[in-house]
Amino acid sequence: MSDEVKAYRDPTEAESRAMALATERQVQRPTRARLKVKQCAGGVLQLTSEHGQVAGWIDQLQEALGTTSTDFVQSAHFQLESVLRIKGDVHASMEAVNSSLALIEAVGAANEVEGAMAVQIACNHAASLKMLARSQAHAEDGQTEAAAAYVGMATKLTRNMTTVIEALAKLRGGGKQIVEHRYITVTAENAVVGDNTSAVFGGVHQGGNSKNVRQPRESLAIAHTGGETMLGKEPGREALPSSGPEGEIPLSATRRMEPRRAARASQRSVQGRAPNAGTSGSPAAGEQDD
Repeated sequence: MSDEVKAYRDPTEAESRAMALATERQVQRPTRARLKVKQCAGGVLQLTSEHGQVAGWIDQLQEALGTTSTDFVQSAHFQLESVLRIKGDVHASMEAVNSSLALIEAVGAANEVEGAMAVQIACNHAASLKMLARSQAHAEDGQTEAAAAYVGMATKLTRNMTTVIEALAKLRGGGKQIVEHRYITVTAENAVVGDNTSAVFGGVHQGGNSKNVRQPRESLAIAHTGGETMLGKEPGREALPSSGPEGEIPLSATRRMEPRRAARASQRSVQGRAPNAGTSGSPAAGEQDD
């Protein structure tokens, strides 16, 4: 047995399950179109396939852009390639081109209008990431103002991409507003919402066909067993005596009938007239009869 140390560890059981599930899902996903660029004489760039089935490859590119026009496909690619190309390079890297092409194909354009919007989404996405990379480079060099400017550009590009996505959604929806109505069916044990959600007393239980986890409390049950009426006087018992005198009791007046400021003002006016009370014609305190 070799004494070499393993470069990688064995995956855990949870990782193995996750990878197996991912493999099953990857089989169901469609394979995206790929291309490569060949430079011909005179510096002319030509789109070519990575395999020999050129006719099927062209159909896949046209389907990704929702068109039957090869000119539309070529024009869209060169517009995308001009955004992805780094300054000084002859053409953009194939990794960047094929990555953007996968994003375009994921939009699932139904016609040339949606295909053009898919190209705009991919271009704005690539350009925003490029601006963020430049912002990081300037921030590392201490050029904070330039870094902030590139962040602003990236933000605007991201907003443009979001605007195109929203416009695409409105185009596909035909400008119609969808209103969702839900109904609730209430029974003695639970309430079933229109989306087949069962609400149980004391909690919410998903699924209309499954059993309720908690039963309603007996105190919440509404039923009439028959027999004597519960309301009214109980026979053989005397009524409780009243806590107050018989008849109506008039309510006392409020403690202060006027606002606080007005009460204080009248009190001050009375206090101010008190020293001059003897001038009103009544005898003074010293002139009173013994």
